[in-house]
Amino acid sequence: MSPHVPSSDSIRTVALVGGTHGDELTGVALVRAFQQHPERMQRPGLDVTALIANEAAIAACRRGVDGDLNRSFAAAELADASLHSVEQRRAKAINAQLGPKGPDTATDLILDFHSAASDMGLNCNITGEDPFLFRLAALAIHRLAAEPDPLAVRCYQFPAPTGDAPYLPTIARHGMGVEVGPVMPGSLNAAIYFPTLRLAHTLLDLVAEYAAGRWPDAPLPLDVYTEIDTIPFPRDADGRLTAMVHPERTRLVYQPLQQGDPLFLDFHGRTIPYTGAPGLYPTFVNEPSYLAKDIALCLARHSQRMV
Repeated sequence: MSPHVPSSDSIRTVALVGGTHGDELTGVALVRAFQQHPERMQRPGLDVTALIANEAAIAACRRGVDGDLNRSFAAAELADASLHSVEQRRAKAINAQLGPKGPDTATDLILDFHSAASDMGLNCNITGEDPFLFRLAALAIHRLAAEPDPLAVRCYQFPAPTGDAPYLPTIARHGMGVEVGPVMPGSLNAAIYFPTLRLAHTLLDLVAEYAAGRWPDAPLPLDVYTEIDTIPFPRDADGRLTAMVHPERTRLVYQPLQQGDPLFLDFHGRTIPYTGAPGLYPTFVNEPSYLAKDIALCLARHSQRMV
């Protein structure tokens, strides 16, 4: 057992979740495939459940019907009986099935499958600091990189939110997002789906090995990309867009930015350069669901740690 992971931490119950966002169909297809063949997700020592999170949003092929299900799991919102939108009701039902959120939760680990239109590749997403999840990500990354048909996976870290996190995976003791792309909203991409399936099987294998006490002791190096900022779209005084993300940026996700690099292109063909801190990594570039949040791209800082 890695010295960074508490030896007393038992993992027995696992939930695979897809369709938290209704237009992200990779996770939907993957979870439904497991539901059709549950023997393929079961592992010795584990009780694995596959759950479709938001059928109403999937039917509408929208991120959400009344809101964002993945922002509906704050404890106060789950406890508020007066909140009854589609997503709020669904969050309460999922919390009753997999939770309840808190120390008495029935679920040890949630793997929540998402997709992005941005060329993100395969990512293990971790919010805040969780030694078990970082170790799990490192083992998966190293194992898949060493296979005859190697698969590249990154570890992406979201900063710990202030106060109670509203994300679906937080109803388990450990919650990891699996973010894959590029896949346009409302579509599937076989070149992304099957590597995602490989990653899912590898994560399940590793969790079963952990439950059996068979994780190696030696620490592993892990490259971590930690989101630290976002860049909004250029707008005029009336709030209207004046530029688009430069096409060079959409091709260079996870490539470090330097001052002067093309960032935006206005509607007259003029380039607006990057002027921020050098060496940061653009992620979620030109992500369609982020337009409403006025996020053109996110910025991440790279570091390496031993886990």
